[in-house]
Amino acid sequence: IIDDQIENSYSLKLTNRAPETVLLSIDASGLDGLTVIEPVQWIEVEPGETIDVAMTLSIPLITAQGGMHPINIVAMAKETDIQKAVDTRFYVPSNLD
Repeated sequence: IIDDQIENSYSLKLTNRAPETVLLSIDASGLDGLTVIEPVQWIEVEPGETIDVAMTLSIPLITAQGGMHPINIVAMAKETDIQKAVDTRFYVPSNLD
């Protein structure tokens, strides 16, 4: 819990199978107030490259309810329709006192 926000960290593995460099943005959805804290800039992935990217998501403490909550993370390529979505979970401790 940081600044009245609950944060969860994730490790993303991004692979570019296209013949050209792609710029990717990362977004997340599934909970009220869910925000991408990191990464905030475009991620460049060279052809044939696989990179690991640290991701941090947060939700406001005031909207948090304890438990595991389904969320969706999407990597979207700039200037193309290429995107990849994955389902995962956002953990909120049940003892927020």
